[in-house]
Amino acid sequence: MSSTTLNRIVEFYINEKKYFAREGTSVALALYNNNYKKIRKSPKLKTDRGLFCMMGSCQECIVNIDGVKKLSCISKIKKNTKIFI
Repeated sequence: MSSTTLNRIVEFYINEKKYFAREGTSVALALYNNNYKKIRKSPKLKTDRGLFCMMGSCQECIVNIDGVKKLSCISKIKKNTKIFI
């Protein structure tokens, strides 16, 4: 990814609300920077879950990105990315 791409600010959506982030940054970072720190509930105990390992191992950061469940820590922001929590 070129440095020009990382400097471009793009719009993306969290639960249909518009936000802005640098293209190419992780979805997890974009969520965190916009105060989304609790991003899902544990399936068994229904306790809040958020970002943990930031490298794709723990799977605590799974969210719906453009209609598919993905790890937010290894997924990248692109223009008009749609995230549902």
